[in-house]
Amino acid sequence: MVKQTTNNDQIDEITGRPSAVWLRHIYKETVSKDCQHYVFATANIKDFRYFNLKYGFEQGNQILKIVLDCLYHHLDDKSYAARVYADEFHLLIYCEDCDAFVDKFLVPFVDELFDVDEPMLYHNIYMSFGLYKLEHPNEDYAHISNKAEIARLECRELKHRSFSFDDLNKQKYDEYMMRHALNGKLTEARLNKEFVPYIQPKIDLSSEQIVGGEILMRWINEQGELIPLTNFFFSLNEKGDIYLIDLYLFDQVCHWMNQRLKAKQPLVPVSFNITNTSFFDINFLDDYLNILHQYEIPKEYIEFEFLEDIQYGLNEQVIETIEKLKAIGFTCSLDDFGSGYSSYNVLLKTQVDIIKLDRMFFQKQLTEKYAKMLNYTILALKEMDLKILAEGVETKEYVDFLKSADCDYVQGFYYYKPMPLDEFQQLIDKQAEVQTA
Repeated sequence: MVKQTTNNDQIDEITGRPSAVWLRHIYKETVSKDCQHYVFATANIKDFRYFNLKYGFEQGNQILKIVLDCLYHHLDDKSYAARVYADEFHLLIYCEDCDAFVDKFLVPFVDELFDVDEPMLYHNIYMSFGLYKLEHPNEDYAHISNKAEIARLECRELKHRSFSFDDLNKQKYDEYMMRHALNGKLTEARLNKEFVPYIQPKIDLSSEQIVGGEILMRWINEQGELIPLTNFFFSLNEKGDIYLIDLYLFDQVCHWMNQRLKAKQPLVPVSFNITNTSFFDINFLDDYLNILHQYEIPKEYIEFEFLEDIQYGLNEQVIETIEKLKAIGFTCSLDDFGSGYSSYNVLLKTQVDIIKLDRMFFQKQLTEKYAKMLNYTILALKEMDLKILAEGVETKEYVDFLKSADCDYVQGFYYYKPMPLDEFQQLIDKQAEVQTA
């Protein structure tokens, strides 16, 4: 194991160990020629700024030494490690795959570091790791370090107070590249009006008639391809474009409703999802009301759906805004009920009209015990004078159960999938013809 060097640029002045320059040299001259036996990893100390602020930079440097010393304790004679910059470390570990990296290196290292005999660190230091199994001889060092860093940053537990790690396999890499390729097209897609409103009918369980619909965002690109929502929704929120698209869809649907009202054609209330990003925009209420007034849409045709996790930041602003919407005459509903944090807390602090039971309730087997639990849930909510809509219902068994449980409405593939507005208007036109025949 070549872990000593005499060149000044190959020694890290903070840790006294071989530097990142040395590690790149080792990779080029040794590891890259035997890459099938190596896992490359990036590692960072979580909240390292906290240690620097609390103890000072001198003690922060001491922490970096301790971490690197612990890493070195678990290197065999074919494995290497170095501090690259600040609290970032790179590792070249001799092992057959990422599972072996975790078992033979990461677990023993974590055990030692977490119990290190140092008051400022004992049971108080956590790190994140990104792993990449080397595959191709002479692959560029920057390329492999970027891949490992992608794995580290994509880890779901990255921000948790725990040790976290993830590896980058082909599927994860392809998903990452596809998602970021789409990210670059989001603004262009918005300007090109590629985001369009779809609508999923809501069914009254007693009459089995369409009594409403939920507006849903769809992205149809220039090639006419439907881009799955899961591929871009998170990025849309991050970029802040979601509010502009929400407003655009609201405008499009209000225009459609205006045309039908002018032509005296059948119309049912429609609901719009209000994301947290939109809800907390300072212009939220004024922007929506301006569009509504422009198209002269009666308030009774508009319902606003709030995601259950809006209560995670529940404060006076949230409560006041919902109260204003109610006072104006809008219907308000709580979406995804049961999927998030303390659902009943929202009901105690706000006055919504409709509860939408999350689809997760209707994906389980309907056993006798489970049916009782659902029945009690619906009964308790109806005791609070709330209307109940079951979302994501796909089977006749659940439809029959919900009818017996006195649930008010249903929305799901059992009746209809989301569809373009023109298909929806054909349905309500046909329904009106039957009712007047």
